[in-house]
Amino acid sequence: MDIKTYLYKYYQPSSAKTYLREINHFLAVNQAAQNLDYKSVLAYINQQRKHQKPASLHRILQAIKKYYNYLIYIEQREDNPAQNIQIKDYYSKSYFDGKRLLNLEELDLLWTHFLNRKNRYTLLKNRNISMLGLLLHQGLGSGEIKNLKPQNIDLEAGKVLVPKSNRLNSRQLKLNSSQILPFYKYLKEDRPKLINKGVTALFINKLGNKEGGETLHYLLETARPYFKPHKFNPKTIRMSVLARKFKEGLSLLEVQYFAGHQNPSSTERYKSSDLEQLKQSILKYHPLA
Repeated sequence: MDIKTYLYKYYQPSSAKTYLREINHFLAVNQAAQNLDYKSVLAYINQQRKHQKPASLHRILQAIKKYYNYLIYIEQREDNPAQNIQIKDYYSKSYFDGKRLLNLEELDLLWTHFLNRKNRYTLLKNRNISMLGLLLHQGLGSGEIKNLKPQNIDLEAGKVLVPKSNRLNSRQLKLNSSQILPFYKYLKEDRPKLINKGVTALFINKLGNKEGGETLHYLLETARPYFKPHKFNPKTIRMSVLARKFKEGLSLLEVQYFAGHQNPSSTERYKSSDLEQLKQSILKYHPLA
């Protein structure tokens, strides 16, 4: 599958056309684009910033991310060097539309979609489901998921033990019953077949090394055509999960613990009924990428 076919398969024709144009320009300027690292891609973005507005820069970055997701899809790369680049001064009003936060039913539909989704690599199916479950049910951040170790999953107790990070507190969260079997199969059957010696990460890629964090973004992108008009990523999914906890009747302190927030004011933003406060908080603490 070439890049054009890939884009038109997973995105709207108008979006695919725009992405393809920006990708072709990127490839023309960078002859070794397939092998660029984070710093090289960032240097290209900074060069474009000199004569592009933030909105245009955002569009260019999104196209580059799609290009590297395509390389992952065709097994030419294991990582997306552009994934963590952010355009902090980009502002899109539609991004903060309340419709962008998925409700409980939509989160459940997304989970069911992935449970039934065919995977290109059978050995990675339970890994993918386990990673997505931690996002869709426990609302873990992609960085937290990437840094988990096998000992953080207690299948007997049905809990995930989330370690403390620089920004978030540690906590113990209950696993959903539908998460137990995929986790068991991944830990007991699949992971031992994949892992390289010395690797301690819970989630590993098909080469046996630590998962770099791009898989969640890629998997969610493959689901987007089935959930129009929603455009989601790990950040918006986590926001949706936290916002739903208030709708389920949990108190501020309970949601704060669930989220791992160090300050209750960070949690209270998700309680806003009109989302205006959340809107400003996202812009400040979760810049668009």
